[in-house]
Amino acid sequence: MTATALDEAANTADGSPASVDPARLEALRRYEVRDDLVHPDLDGVVRLAAYVAGTPSGALFLPDRDGTSVPGRIVATHGVARQGLSRAFTEQQPTHAHADLVTADGHLVGALVVFGDAPTALSTDQKERLGDLADQAMALLELRRMAHTLARMTPRDPLTGLANRRSLEKAIASAIGRAERGLGTPSVVALDLNGFAAVNETLGRETGDALLRDVADRLTRTARGVDTVARLAGDDFAVLLEHTGGTGASAALGRLRACVANLEAGAGDMAVSVALGVATYRPGDSVASLLSRADAEMYAEKTRS
Repeated sequence: MTATALDEAANTADGSPASVDPARLEALRRYEVRDDLVHPDLDGVVRLAAYVAGTPSGALFLPDRDGTSVPGRIVATHGVARQGLSRAFTEQQPTHAHADLVTADGHLVGALVVFGDAPTALSTDQKERLGDLADQAMALLELRRMAHTLARMTPRDPLTGLANRRSLEKAIASAIGRAERGLGTPSVVALDLNGFAAVNETLGRETGDALLRDVADRLTRTARGVDTVARLAGDDFAVLLEHTGGTGASAALGRLRACVANLEAGAGDMAVSVALGVATYRPGDSVASLLSRADAEMYAEKTRS
């Protein structure tokens, strides 16, 4: 992949990683987009970009979450399966043209790139249209940011009806407060679906949404009334187990594991497994540390599977 302004923003003149401007890093975090999910709207922008440029394929890149690595995350593609892309692959592709994604306050947060050995350079009109499409991609990212902000202001996840991250964090904070007064020990279970991106890519977004609602229903029916079941984002779920530590937490983990066993997407078209991890409150834990430890246990299980 040839150098772009995105490369220049991430590296010094000698090619070593540059220190990241805090304002730009904050801009990158504002436009967080998961690279393990399908984004049909962004894929459509890339498809139009390839059509305008007369090339067979393209991709939309955002820097890694630390803002220093390029090409970073591949969040949309056309002409090649996203799961087949890698940094090595993209670096080997001839870049025919690119347009940068720039925020309203002037921060570079991504690049729209088209690949191919086209015999002629883009015309002025083609370059302008490619720039227009980069602006559209930036507008879609801004809409995502606004939707995410609004979602965090409400207590419920609109797709599943579960508590959202904001509500869960408030519930965990209250549980920790009770634990500090000797009024019970809480635990948190983190859950993540294995291969969820493949469900969306193979069977479609509606099937993926139905699977998420199925998981939410199973967890709600299994958890106790005093517990809090939440969808954090994408295919990430969590359950706050009130007054449940030690062997009780292990037993609850087993019940939750059993309730999400034998998941199927579509009409039995694809089996889906779930990774789980549990963490029990320790003196000095914060909301963030308790969630982080549960996540670490879950990802350890995902790595082993």
